[in-house]
Amino acid sequence: MERSQRHRSRYRRAEYHRLKKKTKQEEFVEALHREFEMSTRVSRGVLELVEGMFFDKRTVGDGQISYTGISSAEGGGKAIEEMKKVQVILTRDVVSDEEMREKYGDSAKRKVQLLRITEEPYDQEALLTQEDVGRILGICSRRIRRDVMELLEKEVRLYLRGLQRDIGRGISHKIWIVGLYLQQKTYSEIERITDHSIGAIKINTYVL
Repeated sequence: MERSQRHRSRYRRAEYHRLKKKTKQEEFVEALHREFEMSTRVSRGVLELVEGMFFDKRTVGDGQISYTGISSAEGGGKAIEEMKKVQVILTRDVVSDEEMREKYGDSAKRKVQLLRITEEPYDQEALLTQEDVGRILGICSRRIRRDVMELLEKEVRLYLRGLQRDIGRGISHKIWIVGLYLQQKTYSEIERITDHSIGAIKINTYVL
């Protein structure tokens, strides 16, 4: 009986290894070994690098995109190709963005999107540039720069790579919203002041 169990166990392991060799990953490793004479260890390292860069396994939801930003730990003085990159998930648009546009116009919608898609990468240890934001939103960088200047005039903290050295000078829009809430401003007043939807405002003040 025990011998039979050992035999079945060996058979299952052998079957697993045969099936494993039929996967695309193993085919890729074998191709590197065969075509470029790489060792199995190096080939598997290349596979892990490729999977990490091009096949992000995180779920991308409706209205979201996967995008490459520069690590927030990177300072200046380096060429882009020398900097560490981070793959991030961004929420490009949500239903409330369109509601904002209908109520207050295109500028308000852009600013809400700009705030969101610059804070999300920062939370994932990356920073985007104004050019990145323009590309994601399909808007010219000149208009994005104008929106950035208007937000900075309100002392809103923006998590942009070009402003990395100045990150400590503004106030986070989350803190801004909570501050207005503590001043007993109504949701409608906060919506008008910050260009955020009431839904977003409630999320930021819910912890209170």
